Amino acid sequence: MDAAATNARTRNRSTSSSPAALNNTGMATEGTMTESPMESFSRRGHIQDSTIDTLDSPVDQHAGTEESAAISSLRRGKGSLKKKLYSRSSGDSQKKRFLGLFTALRKIKAPAGSDQSKIPFSQRKAVFSMRFLAVNVPYHSHYLESAAKKLCEDDLKGNELWTSKELEIAVFNTENGEDIRQQSEPIAKSLCDHIFTLPIHWAKATGFPDTATHAIDFGPGGLSGIGGLTARNLEGRGVRVLIIGEKGRNGAEVYDAANVKREKCDGKVHIDSPFSRLLGKPPIMVAGMTPTTVKAGFVSAVLSAGYHVEFAGGGHYNAKALRAKIPAGVGITLNALYINQRQFGFQFPLWQELKREGLPIEGFCVAAGIPSTEKAAEIIDALRAAGIKHVAFKPGSIDGIRQVVTIAAANPDFPIICQWTGGRAGAHHSYEDFHQPIVATYGSIRQQSNIPLSLAPVSVAQRAFGLTSPPMPFDGVLYASRAMVAKEAHTSLSVKKLICAAPGVDDSKWEGTYAKETGGILTVRSELGEPIHKVATRGVKLWKEFDNTVFNMPKEKRAAWLTQNRDSVIEKLNKDFSKPWFGWKKGDVVVADIDDMTYEEVALRMIRLMYVSHENRWVDISLRNLTGDWLRRVEERFAGVDGTKSKASVLQSYTSLDSPADVVKSFFETYPAAASQLVAYEDKAGPHRHVC
Repeated sequence: MDAAATNARTRNRSTSSSPAALNNTGMATEGTMTESPMESFSRRGHIQDSTIDTLDSPVDQHAGTEESAAISSLRRGKGSLKKKLYSRSSGDSQKKRFLGLFTALRKIKAPAGSDQSKIPFSQRKAVFSMRFLAVNVPYHSHYLESAAKKLCEDDLKGNELWTSKELEIAVFNTENGEDIRQQSEPIAKSLCDHIFTLPIHWAKATGFPDTATHAIDFGPGGLSGIGGLTARNLEGRGVRVLIIGEKGRNGAEVYDAANVKREKCDGKVHIDSPFSRLLGKPPIMVAGMTPTTVKAGFVSAVLSAGYHVEFAGGGHYNAKALRAKIPAGVGITLNALYINQRQFGFQFPLWQELKREGLPIEGFCVAAGIPSTEKAAEIIDALRAAGIKHVAFKPGSIDGIRQVVTIAAANPDFPIICQWTGGRAGAHHSYEDFHQPIVATYGSIRQQSNIPLSLAPVSVAQRAFGLTSPPMPFDGVLYASRAMVAKEAHTSLSVKKLICAAPGVDDSKWEGTYAKETGGILTVRSELGEPIHKVATRGVKLWKEFDNTVFNMPKEKRAAWLTQNRDSVIEKLNKDFSKPWFGWKKGDVVVADIDDMTYEEVALRMIRLMYVSHENRWVDISLRNLTGDWLRRVEERFAGVDGTKSKASVLQSYTSLDSPADVVKSFFETYPAAASQLVAYEDKAGPHRHVC
């Protein structure tokens, strides 16, 4: 063939697809695409076999008898799936088939740059890319069956190249990972099939035993060869991948591969992980949560038992309250909500101050949000300067995990605990699957030696969920919602029984909580605007109803809806919710608003709702003081002081309200007009409007 003909054929085979045409399908990438018989399809994230079937159907729709396509799984490993698409058509026919496929796949593809973090993971659109491969033959497809047959029958004439006994080391089947020395099929035919017709499942082929310490790539591909792919599949497992390259240029490390240090074992199980070494405690912790670990007594009980626990900052509204409740014990850690900057703003500096005062404080957890790398560096520098030993972050997504890894890489000399719970575990939670984000990021986490990784105690049996990646051990286990039923927890006995009675569901069904009661649990939207799991009581079901109606409206439309549905809302709150409607008059009469109540009725209603009479205590001391504020306002209205004379207050100290019944009775005997006078508009809409 002359040079001109060769160049002409090359030009015909390398024509570029029209960027404009590809853009119309929403699938194009920048630049041109050189056509070939093989197409690479790569999707981010773990894909179940059932999902693969849905991706195959568009190929069938756009492939006729002569333009049929074959699909073969090339690599199903950690965090992604790559598939090769084959077509034996060529030229315009091939181009038409692939562009048709692009159009079909557009319906299931997420738009570039779209944020799906607030969508349950199983309902998200796929994120993937497609490109032609630089090959001229459709390997690993049924199109080469005749080539495999010709090589074995005509070229080798049925002769064997080797026998099983001649293979000194294992050679693994690239489809199923079996040792071909144990197969009954002739080795030569098996090797031909591996090259020409059979798909490659590289994760199975490299499913090395647990004792493996090194994998060596002798191929010519270098960093872009099979060694890099193997390294990604084995990330986090502790297997060192050595890419020797052509002529062994990078093989110096191989000579030390046999000198693996081993330790003698005494036959006993000793749990030793970065988590336990950092804290000097067992690798089990109780994570911060409101209200359970707000209670100093419960936190002290966990510390006394020898475990790590986080003191919840979410239930502390000012520095004085937090300082007054520091639990007894050594190794105290505060869990502060980064999303609530008002709380975080006083808790973070106060925690450093308390450490400098000599309190046995060791850690600080930044929960509900991951700061930027620069802000995280400021936090870590401040903690280090105060003498605090470690910081923890609680990412809620893949991007959050990667941000924690970035923070750890920027601060390699400071321990950073990464806590992962996923969407199913916990009360406040993300929309994420528990497994897939870890599969996608485990290797990068393990590259940072200063990240102990802890998880919620959900099932981590990978094979049960179709995961083919190597085992990914964690350094610790965290308990949160489960601790609510502990004997030492301040949770009421009835609530503990309610939690234990919830039947629960399998891992594959928990997302049903977003729409309906599932396993005794409903997911509602918290005051922070985040999803939260709750036992499906009447009150929580009402919460879900409001989530789907008034809370789902723009804020400017809610007031009108509430006005229109006021009677229904009041009835439902009083019937089903833990916080009934405030409007009330003597005789247990429900009224629509506070201006239908007398000053005395407001005070009595506050005590009824905020004081636990059978335990002789206020729900919180701040509520006692709020009641005192209202009584002071009543005195201002009815004391009869005109500015020219003074009168001693009946309420000399708020502490007299610790047992309010007698005090309030005496108070309104002193000001009897307050028992009949309706609340003035100024007191309803003025500085004391927060009372109701």
